[in-house]
Amino acid sequence: MYFGAIFGNTGAVSLLIEAGADAMEVPDHLYERAGFTEEEAREYREEKRQRFQLFNACKPLEYFVSLDHSEDGSPPQLTEKAISAAVESRLRGARLYDSDASNYFFVYAHLLESGVGGRWSYDLDVSFNKRVTDEASGLRRGVPTWERGAIGIVSDSRVEEAILGHVRGYMDQFLADYLRVNDKSCE
Repeated sequence: MYFGAIFGNTGAVSLLIEAGADAMEVPDHLYERAGFTEEEAREYREEKRQRFQLFNACKPLEYFVSLDHSEDGSPPQLTEKAISAAVESRLRGARLYDSDASNYFFVYAHLLESGVGGRWSYDLDVSFNKRVTDEASGLRRGVPTWERGAIGIVSDSRVEEAILGHVRGYMDQFLADYLRVNDKSCE
């Protein structure tokens, strides 16, 4: 599998990747033999990692939102509808929303009354999920390839602000990275 690297040309690492090796699995000494500087090897790995995480040929995305809260006490004013509006508006703004898309963005927020006078703890997970097919079984499932998350404790009056602030920030970060990686396909 590492045959091409012996020749010391820069195409050797590419041949390894094309032969099925993951850029992250290619040993450092083969990058060196192929003529890559340490910085070039790091950039190449990062480019391949981001392409795996985010490349989607600029196809539109669906989204799903799940908001969970403890049964104790009355939950803050945050709703799934408010989170959905934040996600959908950003996807529509980037012209990437389609309710029938195969790949999707998922937001999960869990709120728990902390028991300390009007304070809520939260756990937020956001992810970009690609539909992949298992070669052995043929099953097709959504698998998270890009994820971000936050935890915190806030007062009743700041729950919506905190969660929506994180969601908007993560959406902006995701879309900037997604559009950069998919740039040529988005033209």
